[in-house]
Order: sequence, then structure tokens, then C-alpha cells
Amino acid sequence: MPTKKETRLTDRVTLSPVKSSHAGLIAKWKNAGVVNKYALSTSKRVSTRGQHEDIKAALKNDRQYFLISLKESLKPIGYVRTSWMDEKKTMAWLRYAIGESKYRGHGYAKEALLLLLKHLLKKGVRRIEAEVYEFNLPSIAILKKLGFRQEGRKRKAHHIKDKRYCDIFIFGLLAEDI
Repeated sequence: MPTKKETRLTDRVTLSPVKSSHAGLIAKWKNAGVVNKYALSTSKRVSTRGQHEDIKAALKNDRQYFLISLKESLKPIGYVRTSWMDEKKTMAWLRYAIGESKYRGHGYAKEALLLLLKHLLKKGVRRIEAEVYEFNLPSIAILKKLGFRQEGRKRKAHHIKDKRYCDIFIFGLLAEDI
């Protein structure tokens, strides 16, 4: 039974399974400047076809992939997912983004992540990891608020542009941390 605080934290969004028909919307979000910079950091455009294939692979391999929607209107505003799970389905890598810019910075990502974390724990996942570019301060703050611990740092591990590289922070959360 969720506490009053937990209910308030997750009463504005809902998660629904991603379908192949959502590929165009997710590609649009991933091509947006902020999402591309903080989540992908690539100059290549994300295609709808590529997203179809990504969704198909996620569903085939039982990875968890959800749209984040506003509860009141069911308007999709982002996604949250595991991009990899070990063969026993006890460890997962986390990915997420609020795709609609006007909904960023209002706590929706934190709410959606809390819902996903609870879902993963019920499925037996005992460890969740996230890798975050050093300049993605909003994601770092959200993960810390949810109890993730910074466990490491990959130095100069991701190419940005103009021969520059950035560090990647590694965060982890164990079931017993929640």
C-alpha cells in the first residue's frame, strides 16, 4: 500500500506499454535538441524505422518499455525503459526522457521513474543502473533524489564534438536501497 507521500509523487503520470505505433513519436522526441544532447549526444537523426526496430527488439527480449502519459488526459510526454537486462532479469540498465519540452522540470520524470522502479522490483529486479553524461545535471539530480548512488566514473568516455570528450557517471540502485 503506497504511503500518502508516494501517492502524491505518482498521481500525475501513468505508464503504458510502448507499441510499435509509437515509433514516430519517440523518434521525434529523440531528435529534439535537449533529449538528443542529454540522452544520445549524437549528430545522427533517429529514424522512425530505427525506433520500430528498437521497440520490436525490446518487446522480444522482455525489456520494459513504457510511455509516460499525463493521468488526466493520457497525453504522452516521454518514455522510460530498460535498455538491457541480464539473462536472469535481476539487473537492468535504465533509460528515460521527457520528450515534450513544456513538461520538463516539473517532476514528471521522477514520478515515472518511481513507478518503473516499483514495477521492476515486483518483477524481481535487484539492481538498476544508469549511465549519465557529466553535463546532464537534471538527470543526476533526479537519480540522487530517488536514492541512486554514484558508483563510478568513466573518464573521457563519450565523444561530444570537436575532438572533445566527456565523462560518464555510473549510478546504481539496489532493491534494499529503496
